[in-house]
Amino acid sequence: MGNGRDKRKKAKERSGEVVGGKGQAKTDKKTARNEDKKERRTMKALEGNEDDIEALLAQFAIEDKSRQTLTVVADCPPPGGRVSASFVPYTAPKINEIIMF
Repeated sequence: MGNGRDKRKKAKERSGEVVGGKGQAKTDKKTARNEDKKERRTMKALEGNEDDIEALLAQFAIEDKSRQTLTVVADCPPPGGRVSASFVPYTAPKINEIIMF
């Protein structure tokens, strides 16, 4: 019937090779693309209609989403020395402290 496709697949599984497609990666890519399309369509609808309450709420949701994104930078250099430090003596009747700001 076939050319032994299943036999080759089972042989790869036994040898430890990764068998499978790129299904999850493709799904994630399509999902991201569809979300971008949805945002663009919403923004396009908002341009003409300023009195539509639902459109305004959608616009605010998009703006909040953009503000809430977190950017993590890995392997960055350590920060430089602090420049604006000052020592302030705090003298009370029984406490002698030096406070650094």
